[in-house]
Amino acid sequence: MYKMSDANNKKYQKGKMHNLMGQDCGRVCHLVWQIPHMTSMPMLILTTFYSLYLFVGHIVWIPVTILFASLALCYCILIFNIKLEKKRRKDDDNRSTILSEIIENIKVLKMNSWVNCFEKKLNDLRKKEHYNDLIGRLIWMPHHAAHWLTYYLMVVSVFYVCILGYNMKLTVPTAVAIWRLIGKVKWHTGWIPGFANFYTEFKISIKRIADFLTNDEIEEHITELKNYEEEENAIEIKKSSFFWGFDHIDSDESDDEENEDTSDKDKQNQKEKIQRKDSSETDSTNTDDEKKVQDVNNKVALKDVELKIKKNEFVAIIGDVGSGKSSLINTLLKETLYVDDETLNKYGNTEIDDKKEKKIKLEKKSNNDTSPGVIDQIMDFRSKNTKDSSARISVAGSISLVQQKPFILSQTIRENILFGEELDEDRYNRIVQACQLGSDLEILEGGDLTQIGEKGVNLSGGQKARLSIARAVYANRDIVLMDDPLSALDAHVKRLIFDEVCCEELKDRTRIIVTHAVDFLDRVDRIIVVEKGKIKLNGTYDELINEGYFEKVMKTITKKNKEDEDENSSASDDSCDKEEKKKNYLSQKEKKLLEDQDDKEIEVTKSTYLQYFMYLKQGLIFMGVGIAIQAFIRMCNMRADYLLLKWVQDFTQNKVAEFEAIKYVAIYVFLMISVDLSGWIIDIVQNYLIDKKIFAEMFEKMVNAPINLFFDKMPSSLITKRFSADLNSSSRDLPHTIKWNVRNLIVMCMTISFVTYTAPVCLLVIPCAIFLYSLVMRGYMTTDRQISRLFRKSSTASGVHFGESVEGISTIRAFKKIEQFEAKRFWLKDREHSLAILDRGLNSWLCMRLMSISMIFIIFLYIYCIVYRDSQDTVIIGLLMGYVIELQWNMREFVHEITRIHIQMASFDKCKKITEIPQEAAQRLPVPKDENGEQWMSKGRVEFKDFSLRYREDTEVVLKKINLSIKAGEKVGIVGRTGAGKSTLCLALCRIIEALRGSIEIDGVDISKVGLADLRDRITIIPQEPVLFKNTLKFNLDPENKCSDKEIKDMLRRANLGDLLTRDGKGVNFKITEKGENLSAGEKALICICRAALRKNKVILMDEATANIDVNTEETIQKLINQEFKDSTVITVAHRLNTIMKSDKIAVMSFGEVAEFGSPEKLLEDKKSHFTEMVNRFNE
Repeated sequence: MYKMSDANNKKYQKGKMHNLMGQDCGRVCHLVWQIPHMTSMPMLILTTFYSLYLFVGHIVWIPVTILFASLALCYCILIFNIKLEKKRRKDDDNRSTILSEIIENIKVLKMNSWVNCFEKKLNDLRKKEHYNDLIGRLIWMPHHAAHWLTYYLMVVSVFYVCILGYNMKLTVPTAVAIWRLIGKVKWHTGWIPGFANFYTEFKISIKRIADFLTNDEIEEHITELKNYEEEENAIEIKKSSFFWGFDHIDSDESDDEENEDTSDKDKQNQKEKIQRKDSSETDSTNTDDEKKVQDVNNKVALKDVELKIKKNEFVAIIGDVGSGKSSLINTLLKETLYVDDETLNKYGNTEIDDKKEKKIKLEKKSNNDTSPGVIDQIMDFRSKNTKDSSARISVAGSISLVQQKPFILSQTIRENILFGEELDEDRYNRIVQACQLGSDLEILEGGDLTQIGEKGVNLSGGQKARLSIARAVYANRDIVLMDDPLSALDAHVKRLIFDEVCCEELKDRTRIIVTHAVDFLDRVDRIIVVEKGKIKLNGTYDELINEGYFEKVMKTITKKNKEDEDENSSASDDSCDKEEKKKNYLSQKEKKLLEDQDDKEIEVTKSTYLQYFMYLKQGLIFMGVGIAIQAFIRMCNMRADYLLLKWVQDFTQNKVAEFEAIKYVAIYVFLMISVDLSGWIIDIVQNYLIDKKIFAEMFEKMVNAPINLFFDKMPSSLITKRFSADLNSSSRDLPHTIKWNVRNLIVMCMTISFVTYTAPVCLLVIPCAIFLYSLVMRGYMTTDRQISRLFRKSSTASGVHFGESVEGISTIRAFKKIEQFEAKRFWLKDREHSLAILDRGLNSWLCMRLMSISMIFIIFLYIYCIVYRDSQDTVIIGLLMGYVIELQWNMREFVHEITRIHIQMASFDKCKKITEIPQEAAQRLPVPKDENGEQWMSKGRVEFKDFSLRYREDTEVVLKKINLSIKAGEKVGIVGRTGAGKSTLCLALCRIIEALRGSIEIDGVDISKVGLADLRDRITIIPQEPVLFKNTLKFNLDPENKCSDKEIKDMLRRANLGDLLTRDGKGVNFKITEKGENLSAGEKALICICRAALRKNKVILMDEATANIDVNTEETIQKLINQEFKDSTVITVAHRLNTIMKSDKIAVMSFGEVAEFGSPEKLLEDKKSHFTEMVNRFNE
């Protein structure tokens, strides 16, 4: 995992990586646990057949032949099941990916009312899963029937041939021995379907793991590491080109995913499309949207790059959106692939049609053709040419990294800063102060021991950026790479960070910073200007100032800087003034945010069991029918066994073979198989209904749960676990375990009833045996529950750690913390496996105790049978001895399965608790008219009336009696210090958090009286961090599919994103990877603006949407906002004052209150106003 770069890891997204580590590795381990049993089973079967040979001689080949015929059927089913399991795994990967996207981006989905779109996608995948699961269960039905049939065919055929074929004199004791030996064969072969399933899962899992392990790794020979002290240059890149690799094309993947965004609306609008044919033909001349191709040149990130950076040099990298700035940083981190000139010359213009490539792969796969496809040919040619090439990059010294999107661990602030380094109090306090984190730590209740929520959920964007900078500085590395960290900071904080960190703390380090903070360019040692993947300019500020291209960039810079100087660039009143006095920021008491719910022992009571059986209306009916079926099967089984042995006894006594008994045996066997298969079908229906119902209820309750009361407190890994392991355990495993245990219970009860009826003296021993059994069971279940709880806790911790490792793989590699993270993962896994071994040992302990108790009972019964052998029917005695031997196995399995039921019932209880979480208000209500009787929200007038809000009951009020009136169509800017309540206003308008007191009215209608979905449909929010989904460009722009392709293309062109329509030739179906990783930060921000514009709503909320983009992109955004939102009410929360100084009004937030509200000019007239002080602070 740590050896794969972004360029050669297109195939393994986060969801698939989690499935590989969790499910696939788990299935391999599961098979390993079964190896002793699997390897011993053939020997046991052979030994049993040899024992049978001693009784019947060569007749033993008859049951052997029957058994092999049954195994042949099992093999055919296994081959089909392997193919089916591959489809199931792919569907599972896709479902995990979509579910992860929903959970991680739930706030955006709620705000835009897109939950239904994703629910539909998820339900489509669930249907596929249910269908494949149904087929998988049905294909084992013939083998299940053959299992019973094989057993009785072996018994009848042996008896028949012995008696009539060879005229052997079979006594009842000999017949009982033969019957029991064949019964042992039946017992051993009964495990074959289970082992076959284990093998199927193992084979597919090991293939998936092998594919992962043999995936291309980072090309270490391309980068040469040198000693920092001995070299003149810290970084040197020889003239080279680097590219991002090709998109993964899966031959097993159907075209459904590509076509899934063609909705019913598109099909219904066929006539409209025909009418627009002329205009669309004209449009198609500009972009070849229907052609789905990719070529090498489009994948090149950097072309003919040559660069030398001296030690201790401060280098700034600037350029337009998508020019290759971040690619240069990623190349130094080995995230891109080196591509030689020969490969570019030969294959540079080669187009790869995705559909054709997929078709070729499928054909090769079906024909067992191992010859490479076009992509494989190019990659093989490149690898061959670059395999023995000399190093293209030289790096002298260690590296620390500040990513554009900070990597935050779900640990304390201190642990995030230290990142595994030793604590040096003086240096720690100095760096915290230099990174302007001191005031934040003083506000937080736990100080630097405050636990950070998942992905920094309880930190602002600026706080996360400063935390990431502090980590990089504290690491004390020779080279510091910074990928645009200053963009997320306010101008005042940005200046302090630049002065105190970049120019002071790191003055003796080599610094490379990607930045849009061009007002600092005259203070760096060298500037690199990147354009379209090439280094356009490279020199000092004085050398480049007269260059034409640089002058063009600087004109925009000068214009913006002038605005910033006039308006002072700081939209947040953060009190991060430099403090002369040194402070100690080390806290003593930790403050936790997340709840470790798996650490709590689930109390499974009688009501839990009752809830499960009553969960389905037909639950008790299913249960009753299941008990009746198992009782009927056992009765038929016992009756058939009795008739067979009685038939042998009658022949021995009368020398005449009456076939009447065999006829009845056949009838019983037929009834038994028919009823058993009927029960099998009932189980399938029950599992389907339970799985469908509980998933639907869980998903509905989960997506409708308040973010502040549920998602902010429960880690996403635990939510994912509820929808995967716990759901599978409660909806698929639990019904099967209950069925199996009901069968064991019925077998035990009927066997004990038969024993007591036949030998009443056993009533003296049975109570003692039951008492001993109950003692053993009580001790076992108590211990096993505790081990299971510890195992779940350890497994959860291991999963969270792995998820964080996947998220921050680049940072972990850059800081050379792989060994540290691996050591922790190994420790967590060792603890997990230790508990698994302890559980196995406990099971062995249980087996020994139960077998000892059983042997006492068996010995007592055998003594009774020997003493009273002359007064009892030999057939009854034979059946009695055979069933008692089975009884010990049934009792052991019963105790073991009882524990499994308890654990699985705990999983059901966890899933049930998801359905009991607090819910938001109703999604849909009758939409009222506005105050003028017109369609609601046709104007966009917003009014806060004594509005107060808090996140949870145990938190302080964050918005206090807000009174704010925004006219329809007004552009309003929101400013204030971090934590003042700016973003909370946006959450309140979308009712993500409900009011404590007061109200919000839009067009005269109280929004609390409107359905949530109705409200959110009519409000558009542009989040601070752009959110994109792993899907097509069209889906990301229009998830609800309300716009035509032409509208989408026109919008993209107005946003200067027309090149996305021609990139890879896929047009609006251009595939966006997970989290939009194949796009630049500016492109992602522009796509979010386009998405907002396409909704055409009257109220627009922009939550710091321009904080992480360059100047040119910001100008494009401002132009789009002015054009597309000119008739809408726009409320903007921004860091940069120039983005809101042209607003009609500005609201200054302070400690949850509106301190000031008015036009910028009016606020600046008052020299003592908060806004004026905020503007003046920058100059000071």
